[in-house]
Amino acid sequence: MTRAGLRDFLDLDPDGMIDERQVVSLFRAIRETLSPEDAGRVLRLSGRLTGSYVLANRIPPFAKRVLCVLPEPIARRALLRAIAAHAWTFAGSGSVCVEMWPTCAVRISANPIATPGCAWHLGVFETLFGAFAGSPVRLRHTACCSRGDGHCRTEIG
Repeated sequence: MTRAGLRDFLDLDPDGMIDERQVVSLFRAIRETLSPEDAGRVLRLSGRLTGSYVLANRIPPFAKRVLCVLPEPIARRALLRAIAAHAWTFAGSGSVCVEMWPTCAVRISANPIATPGCAWHLGVFETLFGAFAGSPVRLRHTACCSRGDGHCRTEIG
């Protein structure tokens, strides 16, 4: 946190959404400080925790109840619509496009918070889609930001 210039967050939680530049700094510090494997694990866990926060605080209780009783393919598409409507949560100032057919997918372009391997995004999507899936959610990257260009595509199955 100190290396990222976010030492104050150790003593006091942010009182709202934080600037994407702070996320970029934190993700960079994690990747520069830890081995690639450990950085991936930390980023994935932080993605899961972010997904848990979104589930607890950003999805209305009625919507959660509805998503839980819908058939999984319909719930998945409804959740994709919500992701598109709140794209800044997942891509900062980047852009999000969701694909509904034939395969459900999230495509993120020019994503400032992208990291090689997209571990944070995988953690978020695993948590969100897993909460409403009747079976374990399967994610597959068909394009990944390992080149550092901030473009990725994740299929949800």
